[in-house]
Amino acid sequence: VADFTVESVFCTGQPVQVDNLSQFGQSFSWDFGGEFMSDDFEPSYVFTEPGEYVIRLIVEHPNTCNGVDSIE
Repeated sequence: VADFTVESVFCTGQPVQVDNLSQFGQSFSWDFGGEFMSDDFEPSYVFTEPGEYVIRLIVEHPNTCNGVDSIE
């Protein structure tokens, strides 16, 4: 089950840290608004421009009934 938390407001130039709350995942794919991709469990990223960004997490586990789950 894909799940994470992140601060809803952060300052440009400061690291955005996500807290991965996912259960049963074996691999994790993060997309930080199309600017940065990561396979780390809990990556961080620094956005250099102000704006609104969508952070997406895809979690995979081959032994669960749906295999892949995602959350934004």
